Formats: sequence, structure tokens, C-alpha cells
Amino acid sequence: MLAGILFAIAESFLFTMVLEWTAAWFLGCSWRKDFRHILQINLITNPAVVLVFNLIWMSGSQKGAWSLLAVLEILVVLLEAVMIRGWMKKEWREALHLSFFMNGISALTGIAITILRNLI
Repeated sequence: MLAGILFAIAESFLFTMVLEWTAAWFLGCSWRKDFRHILQINLITNPAVVLVFNLIWMSGSQKGAWSLLAVLEILVVLLEAVMIRGWMKKEWREALHLSFFMNGISALTGIAITILRNLI
């Protein structure tokens, strides 16, 4: 069980970094200036969300896990916007837009992967 959760965290983090960095680059972020901050932000938020989701999922409450994930993703968007505002010196509107776009892409991809894995 622990190995499965650790693998899920590592796998999710790698997917998240590729997807969110691509989304950030698409929105005009710079590799040299912003990558470190995006890495730090995701080191804080991603493992926590993946851990909680997997613990709830493994407890047998798949519906509860999906409901909790929706709430966690909203909180992550807000928390990451605050960190983007502070660390990357973006205006609030831009920080929220960047956070929403990055998290939307990675969350939807993660959801699709989870659904596909459970169908196969």
C-alpha cells in the first residue's frame, strides 16, 4: 500500500510538472525566471492532494475521494495563486488565471488517467 501511494505521488508529480510547466510557458512564463517557483509550488501542493485522494480512495470511498478532490482542487487553485502572486510577482488576476489554467490541465489529465486505469 505504501509503495503504491509513493509511486502515485511520484508519477503524479512528474506529470504535473510537465503539464503545468507547459501551460505556464504557453501563458508566457519564463523557464529561467519562473520554473523554480512552479517547482516549489507543486512540491507543496501536489503530494498532499495525491496522498489524501489515494488514502480516501483506498479506504473504499471512491465517491468520497472524487468529492474531496473537487474541494481540494479549488483550494489548491487559490493557494497556488497566492504563492504565484508572492513568489512570481504577478498581479492577482494573472496569478489566478495562471493557477486555474495550470491546475485545470493537470487535474483533468489526472482524472482521465485514474478513470482509464480503473476501467482497464
